[in-house]
Amino acid sequence: MNLLIENIRSDDALGRARSEAFLLENPDDGVRLRPEGQLARAVESGQGLIISQDASICGISLVYAYDPGDDEKVAYEIGTMRITAAGYRLQEFLAKLHIFQITLEDDITRGDIFAVVSPGTASHHNLETHAGMAEWHPDTLLAMMRRDAGVPFDPAKLVLRADDGVIARAFADLKSWHIADNRFRTPKGAGEIALGMGWFHPDLLNVGA
Repeated sequence: MNLLIENIRSDDALGRARSEAFLLENPDDGVRLRPEGQLARAVESGQGLIISQDASICGISLVYAYDPGDDEKVAYEIGTMRITAAGYRLQEFLAKLHIFQITLEDDITRGDIFAVVSPGTASHHNLETHAGMAEWHPDTLLAMMRRDAGVPFDPAKLVLRADDGVIARAFADLKSWHIADNRFRTPKGAGEIALGMGWFHPDLLNVGA
């Protein structure tokens, strides 16, 4: 199985429309649709990912930034992640790719990187067991920002955080999966992933070494 991962560009209206259509056509009880402003903000951040196979979308993964201003740290949520290509541990790969990109692009104002999951779900297992993220209790400021964005923390769900060890592991694992140029094997080794991102260069994998 060969997959292509690209950033959803803010100037690509068709790509944004296809991404939104994919989420609507592939609902999941554990993935709620965000308010329109949040979705647009995720895309404009450059952190949105679209996964395709043979030109057909098989996954969407978005990151939402929470910037309180006043020299406070920016929190990043690995949020909407919907994948229809099962059996390749793509959630693990995408989470680590998000952590990789966030770390490279914001090593100064970056605060916590977190995800919200329903207990006992595949997302919970993949992000905790394979990505290494651990249960965490967000501070009051982040809770207020998320509530003001229309997505308050659900007490029935768990919040997982990527600490420095998880960030280092993301770089190391991506490096171990790297084949050549922009090509990677999937975590289970059953397929190949190409990164269609102009900013990516293999030397960046050594930044976290």
